[in-house]
Amino acid sequence: SGALAVRRREQDARRLWQLIEEELLARYLEDPANAARLADLEERVRAGEITPGLALDLALPRLNKTV
Repeated sequence: SGALAVRRREQDARRLWQLIEEELLARYLEDPANAARLADLEERVRAGEITPGLALDLALPRLNKTV
């Protein structure tokens, strides 16, 4: 039916974004420096030293330069 086809396309679109997120994270973590940085930032967030948003900015500094 038409509704089923629409639902399937929506599922496919969500899956696309899921795959993109997984691939970006995997590529980021391939660099040992990034993995270490992220582990440190996670500890600092858990300790209440920094906010998750600040941790993101610190983890992805190159992206911040393009904004």
